[in-house]
Amino acid sequence: AFGGPPTARGKCPQGTGIGPHTFRHTAASLMAQNGVPLFIVAGVLGNTTEVVERVYAHHAHSDPSRSVEQISGGRIRPPRQ
Repeated sequence: AFGGPPTARGKCPQGTGIGPHTFRHTAASLMAQNGVPLFIVAGVLGNTTEVVERVYAHHAHSDPSRSVEQISGGRIRPPRQ
């Protein structure tokens, strides 16, 4: 599809350094950053929540104000400090 020869399953296309794990890690990190509950991220990845917390959750925002906004559907907006 991209003009190059097919690669073995799970291998990086030659010269890119980007493989399936890169896409998996990016997807998980983006889900965590966007407030997707970790048990759902774990289900999508086929991991435990413990693995997701250890490997991907450090990419999630730790701003409690943002969490309150997400949980309340934007109805509660704590004052910014």
